[in-house]
Amino acid sequence: VRPDEASLIKKIQLHASDLQLVIREEGKTPDLIVSGVVTEMKSRHPNGSLGVDLAKANVQLLSHARRHGLAVGTGAVAVDLLRRSKVPVAEVLSTINNFAAANALGFSRVEVYAGARRRVFVRGKNGLFYLTRG
Repeated sequence: VRPDEASLIKKIQLHASDLQLVIREEGKTPDLIVSGVVTEMKSRHPNGSLGVDLAKANVQLLSHARRHGLAVGTGAVAVDLLRRSKVPVAEVLSTINNFAAANALGFSRVEVYAGARRRVFVRGKNGLFYLTRG
């Protein structure tokens, strides 16, 4: 586990009582199972792109679901916005919804961490993501 991954796992643990680390198939397997949901972790560096992170995570989640006969679209993505103190909600929501409109999805939940803060975005029945408290 890389240092940025260890940091993100610690943040996730604050909100999840059931956390399992997945043995890696490089580039193929989501990193965690959080409360029964396969979850891909990404750390976004200041000059990185959330859209690129979502695309990479999505490929891994779709591949994993198909390979193991799991329901497609039920995974999650956890993103740590490194060196940010708060989550830019409007920007993140716009990026997620633009990505969702153009792609088949392997996830229905995106958790975004910045510093000690966490924001959760879930996919509604209309296909759009929205900010939730959960």
